[in-house]
Amino acid sequence: MAQKVVLVVDDEEDWRSISRRAAEELGCVVETAQTLQAAVALVDQKKYDLIISDNSMPAGDEGLTLLTHIRNAELNKDTKFVLFTGSQQTGVLVRAERYDARYVYKHGRKLMNGVIADILGLR
Repeated sequence: MAQKVVLVVDDEEDWRSISRRAAEELGCVVETAQTLQAAVALVDQKKYDLIISDNSMPAGDEGLTLLTHIRNAELNKDTKFVLFTGSQQTGVLVRAERYDARYVYKHGRKLMNGVIADILGLR
């Protein structure tokens, strides 16, 4: 089985690291982006098996913007997507589900490891 390729997008280094380690523990190849702009540049150039993105980033950037972008582009339109956040936002949850994305609260590496394994069928 080929290694799964995961993109982690978060402006906070700690959360990028937590998600990166969770995916690496499952044998995934992981790339990271600190900004929405960097993530868009990556997803426009490369196919990913999973994209994990924080929803709230500086300058009003949102993971939902990235999700909308990839769903409307050809290369990653079917890529599995996890939108994670530190706060409950019902409107965001509804929009994420509309775009077939999983909405997860930030609770640490163990939870993220389980979410990644479940989505990518690595259990």
